[in-house]
Amino acid sequence: MEIKGPTGSVPVDIEPTQVGASTASRESRNAAAAPSQSVLLKLSPNLFKLGQVLNVIVAKVEQNALLLTVQNKFTDQNGTPLNIQLRAPRAANIEAGQRLQVEVTDLKQNIPSLKVIDSQRPALVLTDLLNQAQIKQQPLQQLLNNLIQVKTSQGLFNALPKEVTEKIDTLWRALPEQSQMQRSNNVKHAIQYAGPFLESQLLKLGLQQNRFFPAMDTKNNLLRLAEALRQQNNISASREAHTHTQTTTPLTQTASTTTTQASQPTSTTAHTAQAAADNKAIPVPTKVDPNIPTPPAKQSTMLPSMNANQILELLTQQTEGSLQRTLTQQLQMLNADNLRQQLIFELPVKHGNNVDVFDMRIHPDQQGHQQDTDQARPWTIMMAFDLEGLGPIRAQISLFNERISTHWWAEQPNTVELFQLHMEALQNRLSQVGLEVDKVRCQQGVPTVAAKAQQKSLYTDVNLDEKA
Repeated sequence: MEIKGPTGSVPVDIEPTQVGASTASRESRNAAAAPSQSVLLKLSPNLFKLGQVLNVIVAKVEQNALLLTVQNKFTDQNGTPLNIQLRAPRAANIEAGQRLQVEVTDLKQNIPSLKVIDSQRPALVLTDLLNQAQIKQQPLQQLLNNLIQVKTSQGLFNALPKEVTEKIDTLWRALPEQSQMQRSNNVKHAIQYAGPFLESQLLKLGLQQNRFFPAMDTKNNLLRLAEALRQQNNISASREAHTHTQTTTPLTQTASTTTTQASQPTSTTAHTAQAAADNKAIPVPTKVDPNIPTPPAKQSTMLPSMNANQILELLTQQTEGSLQRTLTQQLQMLNADNLRQQLIFELPVKHGNNVDVFDMRIHPDQQGHQQDTDQARPWTIMMAFDLEGLGPIRAQISLFNERISTHWWAEQPNTVELFQLHMEALQNRLSQVGLEVDKVRCQQGVPTVAAKAQQKSLYTDVNLDEKA
């Protein structure tokens, strides 16, 4: 299965169609119901202009009319974003979900008459793609843990087809080493090859705008591994159909159990839920901050108890699930509703025969700083990881000009004590690279959002582990 992010759709030739709006409405984020056309007319006499090109989506196709949702960004006098819908006579070859470009050809009482100048028919809208990817995604850490078992067990390694083990070796060799992460250029290189940026890097490579080696990219190697696994599964299925014998428990049951376990809340989430249940008497409820990612779980499947066919099918399921997680990250970065451009990726780092996955979000904080340059704009890095001996850890790092603040949350008390012992060393290292240290903190527990702050959250991310 070829996994692709949304790249638009093939334009469909269509004859220019005159579209005359008959009604209009708008919604603000806080409105309980869509205001009438008369409310929209009072917004601004300059809301639309002759010759203006609008991007719209066909929200609904009725018997004699189309309901168009305008995608251009409009705001009211208070700066509140508006969702504008225009009803128009039904045109031929137009379907719900179709993207159109329309030109304003006339204005009557601030209501535009429109002419379709371009039409796109996407297979799925972004939200639908995101929903599907999130349902199918599985953690990269879980797959890598099982690949470690294969690589470190000669019996397991020899039991799998050569076509599969070669792809596992290629993926493993391409992962960055812990010793390389001491230099900023190597970190940048590792992020570039983390997976979510594969298509954009290939595009730049085709335009000769960069040097890129696809064999080093995590997503590219996962795609090759998934293809090899699927081919071997097909061969195994053909053999089983020919012999009509089955002497082992079907992997579908094992894989289903594994998937169910993977979809269950991690120990971190379960601990948080239990803590919330034990503290019902607290008058001001708290909520775990969804913007700071959850540390990847260290769980893995006992592969020695499975036969080769079961291992192949399980690895196929986990590899495709990891690709769906990468697609989820790509779709989140493409989400036009997000108020800030952000980078979302998982960075696997090897150390010996083990690998740790760092779930990271990097973004410029655009609230109140839209006019700032990139150098003066505040940057925020949020990450989560689970290191052996330290347990689950979350972090938020803020950088504005040369001033830096860090906040760490560790679930194990011994880890907090260890961090406290090295806080001074961290401050000294940050100072040595020319940064002014504002705050460096570490506390036990998880980052929470106060009840009053939930309605005015600084961030608008959708939790990648939840359905959009």
